[in-house]
Amino acid sequence: MTPLYRELVLKRCLGLASIYEQFRTTTTTTETIS
Repeated sequence: MTPLYRELVLKRCLGLASIYEQFRTTTTTTETIS
């Protein structure tokens, strides 16, 4: 794998991870309120 491609994949994974974290936090907050 070329360094550039690996960097893109890494950023993609980090992006998905942060989105998942936001989603999980939102879900938890919603469950707590209701």
